[in-house]
Amino acid sequence: MKKIAVLFVAIFILNLTSCLKSSGEAKTETEVQAEVKVEEKTEMRGVWLSFYEVSDMCKGKTEEEYRENVEDIINNLSVNKFNTVFYQVRCFSDALYKSSVFPTSKYIVETEGDEITFDPFEIFIEIASQHNIDVHAWVNPLRISYENNISSLSKNNPAKILYNEDEDLSSLIICEKGLFYNPADEEARKAILSGVRELIENYDIKGVQFDDYFYPECDDINDGILYNEYKDNNGELTLEDWRKNNVSSLVSSVYNLVKSYNEDLQFGVSPSANLEKNEKIYADVKLWCQEDGFVDYIMPQVYYGFENETMPFRETVNEWLSLCKSEKVRLYFGLAVYKCGVADENAGSGKNEWIENNDILLRQYEYLKLSDLFAGVSLYSYSYCFGKNVNENSINEIDSLVEKF
Repeated sequence: MKKIAVLFVAIFILNLTSCLKSSGEAKTETEVQAEVKVEEKTEMRGVWLSFYEVSDMCKGKTEEEYRENVEDIINNLSVNKFNTVFYQVRCFSDALYKSSVFPTSKYIVETEGDEITFDPFEIFIEIASQHNIDVHAWVNPLRISYENNISSLSKNNPAKILYNEDEDLSSLIICEKGLFYNPADEEARKAILSGVRELIENYDIKGVQFDDYFYPECDDINDGILYNEYKDNNGELTLEDWRKNNVSSLVSSVYNLVKSYNEDLQFGVSPSANLEKNEKIYADVKLWCQEDGFVDYIMPQVYYGFENETMPFRETVNEWLSLCKSEKVRLYFGLAVYKCGVADENAGSGKNEWIENNDILLRQYEYLKLSDLFAGVSLYSYSYCFGKNVNENSINEIDSLVEKF
């Protein structure tokens, strides 16, 4: 009888402990550590890999050499607790991957449009997946060229094709800043959407990201024909609001396209953290932050120190925290590792902050973590973290930041 009584008591205690745990009143140290690991995994810790960096590890290299370069990058990121890479697949009207829509970029082949014998993006994703690192396709949506000379483009460049077919040039914006796709033009939007479509169809990516290039900051944007057509069809928006609507329509179209393939795929925009600059390029970031159907996340590039005279870090972050209202839109922040150890000439009296300190990134990360809206960070860019552009200051910055991850 004593054995039976002991057994019943043991079962009772076991059930009681289980109930307490399920109600949140008691957790073992192992369970707490497991929850922390889950939290760490869901916090995005990324780096941008720019077309310059892709070019360095790819152009003129054999597939084997490229693979070795990718292995080095992924190992560095994995060891240092990063879990995401934003790989620039389109810097202009081109492709840093095998594309049937855009010509191969001159940054990975000798001449724009040349054939490449291997697919650098596919290989990068393959190796990254072995280390549980997510890869997002980073796209510059509208920029075609720094030059405004159409003849410099390859014959199969969509911009050149649109130029040849459309004598009024409404598909393209041509100004002193170069060539850009006109988001008001249907054919231009189709080209951009086609580029996104092949990325989500052909690659095992976790998402697509647009950066901060939309309308160019030019005084002579040649979109009068399309705007007049809009007005003739009883359009009531001002030119400025019409342009903002064109960009937002493009962003919404890409969001819907991505979701039509897979609800779990992410689409986001990484705009300037300067809201005035976003106004100048007609990026309605407030709308995208606060309304559903545009982005899964927004990642302002808060490339400023605490002592920046015009855009101090804390005040800029707080502005974005107050701006992002939608529970469906996550808020990431881009940080400027590229400024570590150098003077910031645009920071006024704070221009030497990045030289005189080596814990700015750590303090920025700690400040961001105070907000419930914070979902992660990305650093611009890889070569300033672990590659050829590191310096003593940036090494110390990254080391202290990674210790906090």
